[in-house]
Amino acid sequence: MLSSVFQTVCIGCGELCAFDDILCKKCTSSMKVIKTRCSNCGHPLNISASYCRHCAERAVDHYYADYSFEGFARKMIINIKYGWRLRGGSQIGRLCSCFGVDFGRYDAACVVPSHFLRNFMRYIHPVRQMQKVLQNKLNFEKLLKRTRYTAYQAKLSRSGRLKNIRGAFETRGGVEGKKILLIDDILTTGSTLREAAKTLKRSGADMVDVYTLFARVYS
Repeated sequence: MLSSVFQTVCIGCGELCAFDDILCKKCTSSMKVIKTRCSNCGHPLNISASYCRHCAERAVDHYYADYSFEGFARKMIINIKYGWRLRGGSQIGRLCSCFGVDFGRYDAACVVPSHFLRNFMRYIHPVRQMQKVLQNKLNFEKLLKRTRYTAYQAKLSRSGRLKNIRGAFETRGGVEGKKILLIDDILTTGSTLREAAKTLKRSGADMVDVYTLFARVYS
């Protein structure tokens, strides 16, 4: 009933799409699935490699990501996170494919937390939508706390991101000896995820892997 009255226009092609979606099936199916990764650390790459520069930054033990952060995927996230969208949350959750992730190897999962002020600034939090879909497969715990408000990482240079996020987390639960899957919506430079992983490992985590829905692919 609602879907026939409140129809949604696809932000990709302008055609009508399902209620609560912001991308139609055609535009969604055109998103690029990540297939080329470093065989050592799993980081998405443009070319096959057995070792990459991300391997040297081993705060994160292994990376998993589903789609390349470009085209409609990028447009989708920008509209949801910065465009005050009221729709699109459930579609984010349905996109979680978790290619290659073995859920059984983790003692706990943790989403990268936002500062409470940032939480008030968005209607939809993509990572929370991901958590809803994955909560039956993983043991989610609140293992991290954001200790201070930080500027938007997307607006900063690589060096600026590192400085902006340094010391922005602290652990809030028992992590010693645990194998943890850290979850976020986007992997770009990886500054935020590495800082979160470092915080967990300083408190005794045995392993920290990362799963993101989207990732920027580098050489």
